[in-house]
Amino acid sequence: ADVAAVVFSANPINGALHEIVVNSSYGLGESIVGGTTTPDTFVVDKHTLAITSRTIGEKRRMTISIPGGTRELETPALLRAQPSATDAQVIEMAELARRLEADTSAPADVECAWHGGTLYLLQSRPITTLRPTADTR
Repeated sequence: ADVAAVVFSANPINGALHEIVVNSSYGLGESIVGGTTTPDTFVVDKHTLAITSRTIGEKRRMTISIPGGTRELETPALLRAQPSATDAQVIEMAELARRLEADTSAPADVECAWHGGTLYLLQSRPITTLRPTADTR
């Protein structure tokens, strides 16, 4: 993968059902899921698909595919301060999470990856720890 992401169709931190949260970084998603890197975080309005917040993470580590497995290495310094995903990619990932939530009737925790300009769905499951707030817009 060029970029990997974990996408939540509801905000798992504050319980806001109207927010989609995209955490992305370079390489495979293992560094995000394993907590060895600080990914970029984008918050997207679920209804308008407007990006309402972005925090560019340090992304000091990335996981790459090698023959026979994976390898974690330092992210090139030039890439660390750059967003790992474009606005268009963030919106496409948010749309995917929104569709999966609609299909399953439950907020979704989605793992996906970009390679060669194509978005790949890797897995999706319900968010199990979500505590919705009163603001469900």
